[in-house]
Amino acid sequence: ERFNRFLKRGNRYRQVVEDILDEHEVPRDLYFLAMIESGYVNSAVSHAGAVGPWQFIRSTGKLYGLEQNYYVDERKDPIRASEAAARHLRDLHERFGSWYLAMSAYNAGAARVSRAVKRGRSKNFWRLVQKRVLPRETRNYVPKFLAAMIIGRNPEKFGFVDIESEKYPDIEAVEVPSPIYLKTVAKMSEVPLQEIKSVNPHLRRNVTPPEKKKFELWIPAKHADKVRSSFDLLAKNTVKGIKSSRYYAAIERSNRKYHRVRRGETLSHIARKYR
Repeated sequence: ERFNRFLKRGNRYRQVVEDILDEHEVPRDLYFLAMIESGYVNSAVSHAGAVGPWQFIRSTGKLYGLEQNYYVDERKDPIRASEAAARHLRDLHERFGSWYLAMSAYNAGAARVSRAVKRGRSKNFWRLVQKRVLPRETRNYVPKFLAAMIIGRNPEKFGFVDIESEKYPDIEAVEVPSPIYLKTVAKMSEVPLQEIKSVNPHLRRNVTPPEKKKFELWIPAKHADKVRSSFDLLAKNTVKGIKSSRYYAAIERSNRKYHRVRRGETLSHIARKYR
């Protein structure tokens, strides 16, 4: 039942993601990597703080140009995150010369896989598995990917039949004045709000960031001209007095405390302690 949901959700993005992988000369089948990472849930967050369909940690996301602040987290953007993942995987393949090791490094980190290659004296993933020089999760990671790929290529054979879903719409990047609420864009350009929100999951507050005078929104292609022609009207309805991301980052730093959890403590107990 769970994997059925993965296949169905993934089908919405499959063509888009495979096209991006093609553009970056990365195997199309790596589409299934995001499936085992997140099940194609844009809002997915792991216990280690990895975010989005490709589960980028903050530092790797930043390295590949994904903006992350109080207002925006492009790790949740299926388009920009897929482009970043394609570049990252291509870089890892250039480093290790193997797609299996590139995937292993995507999971465990390049340094860890380099140490495993050195200890195992091999660049053959299966030999490294036999020698147990890779972490257990990574030893299972590539087989899990292969299983998802084999099932995903021929789902009916494995009993998965109800997996069709509405395809991801054609979208265009349209510049709007900033900061502005998405509901204002929808109202002024007469575009359904839900359609704008669904293709901009990386906007965390439903408002464009105040650090920029203009901001590129993803807009369904059928509505793009409407939004473009509304630019002057939108410029008169930008948000005034909104705080920048730097303000919230400073507040977060000044208020940060560390607490060692003791046996028997609950989250509500800790919350009361620190008010």
